[in-house]
Amino acid sequence: MIKSRRRFLRNSSAAAAMGIIGCRQPSAASPPIFETPTVKDSVSETCIQTTRDLFGEGPFYTQNPPAIKNAVLAAAQEPGERMIIRGRLFNLDCSRILPNTVIDVWHANAAGQYDNAGYNLRGQTLTDDQGYYSFETIKPGKYLNGIRFRPAHIHFKITPPDSQTLTTQLYFEGDSDLPTDMATTTTRPGFEASERIIAVAPDLDGRLAGEFDIVINGTGIAKG
Repeated sequence: MIKSRRRFLRNSSAAAAMGIIGCRQPSAASPPIFETPTVKDSVSETCIQTTRDLFGEGPFYTQNPPAIKNAVLAAAQEPGERMIIRGRLFNLDCSRILPNTVIDVWHANAAGQYDNAGYNLRGQTLTDDQGYYSFETIKPGKYLNGIRFRPAHIHFKITPPDSQTLTTQLYFEGDSDLPTDMATTTTRPGFEASERIIAVAPDLDGRLAGEFDIVINGTGIAKG
């Protein structure tokens, strides 16, 4: 992840003023297209490889999810706080971006329950020709894992065209269960989660919005 991009959402008033990145509405078969990329070439940026999550894909992954249509994972009638997650995929030194990369996403509903019979809140998208992805959903609920609640999280499974799949999870700043969760507190190399805990803030439409850039092994193309 590129650190300076995470700072984009740390101040909610600044985020609202900037509109949290405008994007055109894609067709059902097309990945989202970003009109106003955030800063990505500052000398202050630090390129950090995205780690795997300690729990991997967890027990609730379902194969062959459907394509996310019109960049909307959660149907309009889905209960919960609306949320948009956006980001960009980079190679390991952040010198190149990864277009046409498959991203599976899935998460619990607002009550902390997974749909294990169907594909609600499960889907697959592609990065666009500049490596961007975006989807609208709801903020996941929490569920008990033993005697503790797992912090709210979204699962990601990223498969570049020419590299191995990365399976990880995204978390949210301020979650009260982050300090007691095994996956978010581990210091095990390759699994440390601090760069996968992102800030979210309301956008101009009142939805929570957050950025999650992913740094992964892959050839990619030169940044535009």
